[in-house]
Amino acid sequence: MGLSQRQLCEYFGWDYRTIAQEAKAKKLSTHEYVQQKTGWILREEVYYPPFNHSEAIEANHSFNN
Repeated sequence: MGLSQRQLCEYFGWDYRTIAQEAKAKKLSTHEYVQQKTGWILREEVYYPPFNHSEAIEANHSFNN
């Protein structure tokens, strides 16, 4: 089961408006930014977790460093 973009932000404890501002500052769409930040895969407006949870953590960690 996948999550909407707002649900995914809530899952990670992020404010959606802040994510949108960060994406705009990086000149990315919110979809691109959230995918890069989380490692989750977007398909038909729904995000799905990567192959395993450790990949998502690694993607988030490398994105923030």
